[in-house]
Amino acid sequence: MARYLILLVFATLFHNSLQSGCQTVRISGSTTHQTSRMTTYTMTGQNHDGRPVYQSSRGDYLYYATSDSTWNVGSTVGSTTVGMYLRGDTSYYADDTSGTWYLSAGSGFQADSGVSVTGTCSTGTVDTSGLSTGAIVGIVVGVFALVVVVVGVLCCVLCCAACKKGGAVASAPQNVSHAVPAPSDPPPMYSGPGYPPPTGHPPPPGDTSQGSRGPSDTVLIVGLVRINKNNDTDDQQSSTT
Repeated sequence: MARYLILLVFATLFHNSLQSGCQTVRISGSTTHQTSRMTTYTMTGQNHDGRPVYQSSRGDYLYYATSDSTWNVGSTVGSTTVGMYLRGDTSYYADDTSGTWYLSAGSGFQADSGVSVTGTCSTGTVDTSGLSTGAIVGIVVGVFALVVVVVGVLCCVLCCAACKKGGAVASAPQNVSHAVPAPSDPPPMYSGPGYPPPTGHPPPPGDTSQGSRGPSDTVLIVGLVRINKNNDTDDQQSSTT
């Protein structure tokens, strides 16, 4: 919300800066009080409280004061001692003002709704012969505000893009490897079927690697005995021969 309010303020200043008021204005309407100030006022090229200052041929000034939001006519710019004033109008140029002027009548100020300020541009329209200092300052401020707004929008766009990218990376599934830990102890060595120890070599004490013989072990031993017997018979036949 604050961003839009700031943008509105700068846009208003920029709009006002692009409006070039008449270089010369005329105050008229009173025939009883402050009649000497019913004359023409010309821009001096100076500003006061962000508005152009006008001066008459007799030395009076027409200026704006932000302290009480008034347009004033007096002998000194910025003074609170004035001959007449218009309250509540914040127009950038004097010829854009409207409302009731209050004129000094000796014992106080009297309202005079017949007093007004009008522009006296030579062409009957806006005088574009030159820009006042206030207009130049307003243009500079408006351009600066536009640059600030553009930079702010770009920063917001980049931040949003970065946030979206970061959210996508954070939500991506993670590949978790379920590795099986290696056993702390090595697996037992494979041992084949047990055989009887050689003759004359009893198994060492506590040796549990020798198991009891099964049926397959008995067949193997019987086969070996038969082969030995056949060898003995051959030896006997050879000796007889």
